Amino acid sequence: MPDNENAASALLSEIAEEERLLDALYREAARRFGLPDCAMWVLYFLAISEEPVTQQGLCGLMMYPKQTINSSVAKLVDRGLVELAGIPGARNSKSVALTAEGRKLADATVLRMRAAEERALASLGDEGMRSFVGLYRRFREAVQSEMANEA
Repeated sequence: MPDNENAASALLSEIAEEERLLDALYREAARRFGLPDCAMWVLYFLAISEEPVTQQGLCGLMMYPKQTINSSVAKLVDRGLVELAGIPGARNSKSVALTAEGRKLADATVLRMRAAEERALASLGDEGMRSFVGLYRRFREAVQSEMANEA
């Protein structure tokens, strides 16, 4: 294996470890909020969305199975934190929205987490933020291309 591939292999292990540690931070945040992981992310995406979100839309935003998202939404509906509403012209599609109680919970939990994320990213400075996002995008695009070549 060429040196560049050895270095890439070692760095992939480091990236995986950093992702694991970041995931652990989010799991701990959900625990502190008294929410299951999936419910926390449902609240997060509903709180930051500027447009109506459907359960199908949540499936596209989150890396959870459809059944897990639907179950989380149902539990949040039962707790009075979110509500479902029919979408005119859509047969089975319903929008998911925070209730007033859900908005209060989101403000006290996931929006505080979002603010911490924003401060952390801003701490990299303008150039660092742009570099981070640019490199992350280039890596994702390169992985996408390489995986397409494997098919």
